[in-house]
Amino acid sequence: MHAAWYATTLLASLLFLLMLPPLQSNDETGHWGRVWSVAFGGGLVCRTVPAVGAQLPDAVDYNRIRNGTNPYHFASLDAARAIKGSTDRRRAWGACFYSPVAYVLPALAMRLVSTPTDPSQRAGLVSAFYAARVVNWTLMGAAVLAFLLLAPELRNLTLVLYSLPMVTQQTISINQDSTIFLFMFALLAVALRPPGVAQLVALAAAVAGLTLLKVVYFPLVLVLVGAWLRLRREGRPLPRAAWWALGALALAPLIAEAAWARWNAGGQTALPPGIDPRAQLAYVRSHPFAFLGSLGHQVLDFFGRGTMNGGWPGIFGVLGWASWEIGGRAFRALGGAVVVALVADAVQPPREGTRLRLWGDAILPLVGAVGVVVATATAMYFVFSGPGAPFIAGVQGRYLHVPLFVMLAVAVRWAQAWGARHRTVELVRRGAPLMSWLAFGLCAIGIVDGFATLARVYYF
Repeated sequence: MHAAWYATTLLASLLFLLMLPPLQSNDETGHWGRVWSVAFGGGLVCRTVPAVGAQLPDAVDYNRIRNGTNPYHFASLDAARAIKGSTDRRRAWGACFYSPVAYVLPALAMRLVSTPTDPSQRAGLVSAFYAARVVNWTLMGAAVLAFLLLAPELRNLTLVLYSLPMVTQQTISINQDSTIFLFMFALLAVALRPPGVAQLVALAAAVAGLTLLKVVYFPLVLVLVGAWLRLRREGRPLPRAAWWALGALALAPLIAEAAWARWNAGGQTALPPGIDPRAQLAYVRSHPFAFLGSLGHQVLDFFGRGTMNGGWPGIFGVLGWASWEIGGRAFRALGGAVVVALVADAVQPPREGTRLRLWGDAILPLVGAVGVVVATATAMYFVFSGPGAPFIAGVQGRYLHVPLFVMLAVAVRWAQAWGARHRTVELVRRGAPLMSWLAFGLCAIGIVDGFATLARVYYF
């Protein structure tokens, strides 16, 4: 059943990749410029790039499709396919403030299919664009499959996450999300392994990878701290080589970020109108309790419907540029799928030999996940909210997938350990296969409604 669920979602996400018009996902125009600079900028920094890449948005009628003026037709790709290469260069554009980590593999794929500097040939913009998308689709599919094999006790919850239309849109688009999910699955898969020195180093590598992508994921280092505490309780000291390795991995994001700020000539981004981080900082210093109040409002916003302040619809399915909701039926189906999947996983027998520690396996990972949410809200308060704003703007539901999944994974593990001591759970466990099928069916409703929304918005 899980194999059928995975294969169905994998193929559906590939179809979504083809149906979603070019550049119509969240910030995909900026990420297109970023991956273009990695592929053809002569290095990993944003300096000068082949100018022909900047012609893609106009060639595919990006603005009018996004504004709803024109429906999307695959024939619009013909104009982009006809563009010839050029020796002209221009300053890099797009999301140059992001480190290049998540763009290296898509950039390599783009170089194989595009010739942007040869005037005698087509530039291959369409091929380059879809090559980058396919790489991200492949990364997410491979990460989910590996996690299903390594963590069978979390299969239902993992497949619900994979089936969410919001996750589908983000992981088939040109951005960082597929790589972020890959590191998240690696972090959790390693955390489920028996404690040891190798586990600590692998956890540090996963946290370093996440932090290199976005610094707001640094609080997940508490998962590493929890694993270290377990080792200490078992009386297993770390060898000196392990301390050196952990130190190097801890410093890697800091050194990389400093180097990035030093060498990346195009690394700054224009802030939205009315945004002034220095004025915001001055306000917070003068009114610290007002800032705490804004964080409190953000918690309430999670239960609201707003698409740009962390509301729950953005977690399940807000498509396009956070503009289109998949609809009430899909939201209810996917919400039900989460609940059913949680029960189906929670009644599974715990991993053999598992001995959970309160601080190392529950409290610290949960605090780390909550820390990611707080760090995300704080970052958006300074770079997307006006000085003194009582509410935090710019927190999208897609930012919450990683911390929420970590929280639910921790809850499931403890529920499994509790259920192993209660015979009544065995009765519920017998119905787990039916619950898995039910969760699959509910997710299928969400997927179908996601495609219906996509067709309605862009094709009709």
